[in-house]
Amino acid sequence: MAYPADEGALSRHAVTPGSKATSGWPRRPAREEDRIVENGQQMTFMKLSAENSREFVERFGEFEDGVITGIRLHLPRGPVAGRVATFDIQAVDTTDGNEWRLVQLAVGGVFEYQFTCSTRQTYFVLSDGLRLDCTSERCVLDLDPGPDEWMPEQVAERGEYSKQYAIGAWCEYTVLDGPFI
Repeated sequence: MAYPADEGALSRHAVTPGSKATSGWPRRPAREEDRIVENGQQMTFMKLSAENSREFVERFGEFEDGVITGIRLHLPRGPVAGRVATFDIQAVDTTDGNEWRLVQLAVGGVFEYQFTCSTRQTYFVLSDGLRLDCTSERCVLDLDPGPDEWMPEQVAERGEYSKQYAIGAWCEYTVLDGPFI
């Protein structure tokens, strides 16, 4: 498998969105929330939309100085709808006494992504926070938006920013008290 010539690029993948998953996990839940048990802990995932994504990002202070502690890719053979990128991010919950929380974000139906690792630059600390744009057609999660004006259409373009992102059909989140790394 060939990867782009970008220095430090671990992976970049683009496919054409299309078919829907009919069975198996992970897939977009039929309800606004879906309960999953992981490591003996019940988690509730909430769907993000154009209506609630701004409030969600503000709740965590735009995720400025949040820390990525995990990235998981589930890329099964078959329909794009079954592909999921999950991010574990430690961030300050401004609505709950400024306590640190573990936020898990899942982007499903992933049709493009890029994650970067370099010995010269760390991309684990979200110095500029993150940007999230959810519509009924797609969800853009940019983990390296830069300090300048941001537009979701710029994310997949080559440039100084947007070195880490995932674009898919939907996005969900859950908030946990830990564990922290």
